[in-house]
Amino acid sequence: MDLELKSKKPYYIEFQRYIVGRPNLLQIPLVPVREDKSLHFTAGADFNFHVKSLWVWCFNDVYPGRIDIDCAHLSPNMAIKVGDVEKMLPYGMYLHKQYNNQKFHSIVTLHSTNKYVGRRNLIVEQSD
Repeated sequence: MDLELKSKKPYYIEFQRYIVGRPNLLQIPLVPVREDKSLHFTAGADFNFHVKSLWVWCFNDVYPGRIDIDCAHLSPNMAIKVGDVEKMLPYGMYLHKQYNNQKFHSIVTLHSTNKYVGRRNLIVEQSD
């Protein structure tokens, strides 16, 4: 049984029927990982997680129970978007067509805070 990283609670995927080789609609949860490794997050930027799950079509009999989103290189200027997650899907999994117009919608973002701006300006002044 897989557990969520932060809350340590079990998670489940509900589906009605699964036929291998045919398109099966699944709702896959998204889990941000390694957000504490981002230098911008440790400097005080505010972490926001907008989308909790995505609908995908799956043709395989083996598929992941969740999609881990690596946030180690996240910055306020570069958010992780739906189109980025589409590239992380394994072979045989495709995003549902409802996301065709949402490829540039953010899933995970960092927002600047006063603490973050102060630390960033201090580093820029020290480098000059």
